[in-house]
Amino acid sequence: MIYVFENENNMASVVFDGTTLPEADRVSGIVVEALPQIEEQQGKIPILKCRKDTGEVWYDYVDKPQSIEDQRISELQSELQNTKLALAELVEQQQADKLNNQLALAEVIESIMGGGTTA
Repeated sequence: MIYVFENENNMASVVFDGTTLPEADRVSGIVVEALPQIEEQQGKIPILKCRKDTGEVWYDYVDKPQSIEDQRISELQSELQNTKLALAELVEQQQADKLNNQLALAEVIESIMGGGTTA
């Protein structure tokens, strides 16, 4: 028999060999033939839960924490996106500056060539 014990927040502790438990401890657990079947859920991990007063034993599924490598990849992807946006802004500003310089140069050439208006 398997003994499942309720902890804080319905978290469960499991003892697979009840013969290792004193009788006083056995009565405070939930006796089951087998633990519930784990359902494979993408990106989730099962957390065994139980409720002594109803005898329920189940799994809650929580998001799988990102590995350090996955976290770093996410950070780098974010940094890359920010760099691309900053570069696009710089290119846009450079093009605007180039156009303004060309217009100013055209005005200078026009005034040198005598095509400008005089007041």
